[in-house]
Amino acid sequence: MPQKPTLTYAIQYFDQTGPMRAPYLICKAFLELGWQVDIQTMAGPDNADMTLAWEQVPVHKISGSQRQWTLVKLAASLLRKRRQHIVLSFIWDWHCYGLLLAKWLFGSPYALALDTYAHRSGATPRQRLHEALRYGPLLRNADLILAECPDAYEAAQHYTRKPVVVQVPFCLWRRELTAVEAKWAAAGFQPQREKVILYAGRLVERKHVHDLIAAFAHLSAEFPEWVLEIRGLPASEAYKQQLDALIAQSGCAQRVRFLPGLSGEALYRRYREIAIFALPSEGEGMPTTITEAMYFGGAIVAGISGALRHQLEDGRCGCLHEAGDLAALTGHLQTLMASEPLRETYIARARERMLSLFVWEQYFPELETQFRQLLKS
Repeated sequence: MPQKPTLTYAIQYFDQTGPMRAPYLICKAFLELGWQVDIQTMAGPDNADMTLAWEQVPVHKISGSQRQWTLVKLAASLLRKRRQHIVLSFIWDWHCYGLLLAKWLFGSPYALALDTYAHRSGATPRQRLHEALRYGPLLRNADLILAECPDAYEAAQHYTRKPVVVQVPFCLWRRELTAVEAKWAAAGFQPQREKVILYAGRLVERKHVHDLIAAFAHLSAEFPEWVLEIRGLPASEAYKQQLDALIAQSGCAQRVRFLPGLSGEALYRRYREIAIFALPSEGEGMPTTITEAMYFGGAIVAGISGALRHQLEDGRCGCLHEAGDLAALTGHLQTLMASEPLRETYIARARERMLSLFVWEQYFPELETQFRQLLKS
């Protein structure tokens, strides 16, 4: 019996945020095609209880008392890979130098996910030189580069001479989304959109949840029927106390709700029930929550960072503002809260764009062809 082709997913930390990363879904799809999938990662408190991915793929965890030494051991574990074996990884993780060394010593193929390089790139010539020296060799020697957005694709072109560069944005499987909707239809789930602004994600300062609360407080008297719903866990007690103090001062504490985070179908249901989804953050790449909200609604308000301009057309599929611009955020919310027809227009356009650009069915056949060609080379 011929040996199954193998795809290793090497990631610095493989934990519960895995489903929010494109390589995770790529590996899962290859597993469904009959490939053997291997996961190599660092051990940590967030994945201590994880032994299997997708209930069948072992999660091989490299442990160590120091992060740097653990990364070295993770890189060393990748040197044992040979032909008939492809490693997929994010370029930003230091263990990628293990892939580079395996390529030089054994010709082992590897693919790199380039998740919004413009989001990571330095602002000064010195920073750009540092990045060229650090990432340039990894990019030039890769067999395949999966660029998340046009900016990442263009950045990869500056470094590459041999690798194939393919633009592959973060996507969802359309077949899985339609299956969820079919399940809802069978159960009679057809909600009317509530006058709710939803934020879903971690509560960290760079997400600008404090700006969202301040904007809602400014508009609360004008829109007394609306509620702000914040779903997620605070990254620190200090930031949670800051948000609590801001709410206490706002005069609308009864209409700001902190609730547990949601994921998967439960989050999809909530998207379908609310009128506005807000992600006013900075430092994003191509957020999963935006892709999901584009399909399930409501109307989207988001901070400009990473690939958001490509992901969500400003003024057509939603409203974008510079992160930290409280006046712009308030203005966008006010415009959408005042007009249900405008919200419905944005919801329809966002769904249409998502289905045309951000479903795996559009990209995966080419990915499979590229990966199989690497094994034959």
